[in-house]
Amino acid sequence: MQLLKLIPVFLFWILTGLRRDSVTAEQMPTLYALSQQGVFFNAHHPVYPSSTQVNATALATGMKPATSNVVANREYRPDLEMLRPIDMNDEYYAWVSDNEKNDPFIHAPTLPELAHQNGMTTVVAGTKAVAMLWDRSYRNRSTSQPTLFEGMAIPAAALDPIFPAQLDRTVAL
Repeated sequence: MQLLKLIPVFLFWILTGLRRDSVTAEQMPTLYALSQQGVFFNAHHPVYPSSTQVNATALATGMKPATSNVVANREYRPDLEMLRPIDMNDEYYAWVSDNEKNDPFIHAPTLPELAHQNGMTTVVAGTKAVAMLWDRSYRNRSTSQPTLFEGMAIPAAALDPIFPAQLDRTVAL
């Protein structure tokens, strides 16, 4: 008899812009069933300012915007870009800040980063590129620990088992 090693699995499912009253057994039976079995925030309120990147960072770090250093979706950070504000979910600027400037893009560790420090495996998935804010480390990204967003993956090879290698992408004219 083979014994299976039980490992804890944590799923953080964050749905932005979804009204609480639309999660009903009639309209969304699967999501409703999940909400009845796990933790459901009945009176959740966003941090201020209430924008996508700010709130995603607050959820990922547990920190308020003044502590995490993410205060808007687009910010003027002259140390990274002198001529214009940058999009806070732009992976390039996060990489430059974290690696070349040696100044963390986010000033607090995220849940996936803390999990990695403790030998755990993570997968981050989101519908928007803001998912990249949750785990910015290239050392942790592999096909077994990818970041998935907008139909893409880092690393891209994480999608290979999902999409056939010889997918015909020709367009009939």
